Amino acid sequence: MCKVLCCASDDSNSQRWTCISQDHAYSSYSVVALSPHHDKLAIGNLSGKIKTIGIGSGDEVREWQAYNGKVFNLIWNKDETLFSTGPDGDLICWNVASSSRVHFPEALFKCVLPPCKHRWVTSLAVVETGVSPSGSIALVCGDRSGSVHYYCMSMDKSHHHTPIQSFHGLHGKHGVSHICTHRGLVYSAGRNGAFMQYGFCDGQLIVIEERRAIKGMEWIEQLFFTDRPEGLLVSGFHSTDFVLSSWKTGEVILKCYCGGAHRAWDFHIVVTGSTEMLLVYCTTICPFLQDDVLSIATFSYLKGKQLHIVQKQLQKITRPLLQESFHGREAVGMSIVWEDKDSGHVVIATGSEDCDIMLWSFDPRLGSSHMQLQHRLTCSGHVSSVRALSAVASDQEGSLVLFSGGGRASLKCWHVEFCSSQEVSVEASVCHEQLRDRISAHSIAELNSSLRLQRIHAKRTNESESRVMALTSFHAHCLEYGKRLGDGYIVVSGWSDGYIRFYHFSVERKKFMHLLEFTFHSHCVLSITHLVLCPREDGCDCMVVALTAATDGQIALWDCQDLLSNGASHTDSAHGDKPAGSHRDPMSIYKAHQSGVNDVAICKHSGLGGWLLVSGGDDNSLYGALLQTSAKSRKVDLFPVAIGSNVHAHSSSITGVGIDTTGHVVSVSVDQTIRRWCLSVAECSSSSSSTEKSVAWKLIQSCFTNVADVSALILLPKGYIGVCGVGIEIIKFQREDSGEQTTGPGLRSTPS
Repeated sequence: MCKVLCCASDDSNSQRWTCISQDHAYSSYSVVALSPHHDKLAIGNLSGKIKTIGIGSGDEVREWQAYNGKVFNLIWNKDETLFSTGPDGDLICWNVASSSRVHFPEALFKCVLPPCKHRWVTSLAVVETGVSPSGSIALVCGDRSGSVHYYCMSMDKSHHHTPIQSFHGLHGKHGVSHICTHRGLVYSAGRNGAFMQYGFCDGQLIVIEERRAIKGMEWIEQLFFTDRPEGLLVSGFHSTDFVLSSWKTGEVILKCYCGGAHRAWDFHIVVTGSTEMLLVYCTTICPFLQDDVLSIATFSYLKGKQLHIVQKQLQKITRPLLQESFHGREAVGMSIVWEDKDSGHVVIATGSEDCDIMLWSFDPRLGSSHMQLQHRLTCSGHVSSVRALSAVASDQEGSLVLFSGGGRASLKCWHVEFCSSQEVSVEASVCHEQLRDRISAHSIAELNSSLRLQRIHAKRTNESESRVMALTSFHAHCLEYGKRLGDGYIVVSGWSDGYIRFYHFSVERKKFMHLLEFTFHSHCVLSITHLVLCPREDGCDCMVVALTAATDGQIALWDCQDLLSNGASHTDSAHGDKPAGSHRDPMSIYKAHQSGVNDVAICKHSGLGGWLLVSGGDDNSLYGALLQTSAKSRKVDLFPVAIGSNVHAHSSSITGVGIDTTGHVVSVSVDQTIRRWCLSVAECSSSSSSTEKSVAWKLIQSCFTNVADVSALILLPKGYIGVCGVGIEIIKFQREDSGEQTTGPGLRSTPS
């Protein structure tokens, strides 16, 4: 005799068990599924019959013959439709939510799984793709063989639909345990200890990235998305224990000994004051936690023919009073992302050797004694160190895009949208995959990230071993050539193999297009920047000049319009053969340093009457050149009028330079000093100089930074300077008339 028991708890915490159904036909074998609203129960048996029972009273019973053989699994969808899997991978969607007492529920549509060893569905989700035709439905499901399948089909009951995409063996041989949707993206979890993110591009389901839970959790069962500080919660089995942990912090919230995952069990999180029912054999629970406060977790399991129920009060994860940690390893890249003119908040991004990008915010109006550097978002997905970051304003008001580059030929684009002075959303889309996550913060209420990561599935090439060392980006419409490409951005990247590569990022397609690659330096390219010249002379076109610097000590200037017009080839970065690299000659070359050039900056300098180009290198010296423009044949040319170096600027390698709003040059070195320089033009005293005038350097201020191995420098609003390395620090020089040469840090953070 098969009995179905239900236990309800009242306000006095007393438990009452009630038998709501019993049937001999389901005694030898049965599969059970509980509806999302916990008001219906579905049971399938060995002979192909399915029965639904109303839990409240037990009198609402329907039974029908679904298959001629065994019912392998039953799954409820959020809209109260029931999915069943039978012999030969036959997947049927049943409409059992109708209030009519029809004996046989209506079959809405039918699907068939590809042939495999364990051919039945273990989890599924109906998804919104945004491109599905009217009257069609998109379905993502996972099977017991560890594969994920994507269907897009019409509501045709007579036709068995086949998947349009299949990802075979994605979650290993133990199967897919959970599939859900969250804010437009699809997530799948498996019993291989990993969960995956998927996005949609051109009607196709795209794998974004694989993520792991806490170390040792080899069996993930479900994902819980919350808007609370705990972030994403992951439940699963760690050896013989059932574990609920925070993916964001890695902290274990709940741990229950049960003997392992190979048993009947159920887990549910409820809110204080609500009456919940617990079913022993149900393994499908509500996949989302709303804004309610986490209260009681109930875990039940069978062991030794006995029912065990564990209930625990869930407390919020303790927030430490210590300062929020920085990257786990050294930060090697830094960029300003956003400055809110109204609220004054500034958002900066840092890239690190721990493969993460972190977004931070602070309010410079509060002063050094009251500022707090607040962590807003950690963006994971790069497979190696993230060194290159470049931000450019978007065509949409109140938004911008952030490009990031790292090891193993990884290049990504992040779209940052500022909804209001109190809300920010960040969406990243990079090359063929997509990820979205959202967190809450204080002054910035919401950060939202969507990431797409290029993966190399073909055999390994030299390019896949290369690293993106430097990036610069600008609007495509800045170039006549770029206007033909449509809306988007031109990205110029410098690589460790010495190549300079041009890409076009399409806003509409959310893809990179490889345009051009060439060599000149024949050495690792360390720094790239650009300037846009829009002269007032009649008949002259706007000109974008890219500046590249490498380990050969040279700075090269490139006319982007000429490069792309004479050698670009439109090739999708993921398909087809890329344009062959060749040697190109720049419009001008400056031998700035004896060895590597670590950073280059250029800015219009009104005091000196031209464009000021500065750089810092491994030879401890600073290089400066004053450039002026001239119009020739509808083109603008740059030529030097003064050049000069300070060979004793620092006592160690200079890793960052910048030009502030006052026209002063700021430099930082591995010797942990930040120095501010005033530049002037003087008559050249050396006969070997290529110009009649030279650039003179005068040190006006210097201070010590507590950050070791400084790798990057950025200039922030209101005179603040940001440096990063083994930690991050934001400082501000005192006023020159105060007589002080040094100043303490405005705020500081060190690695965890």
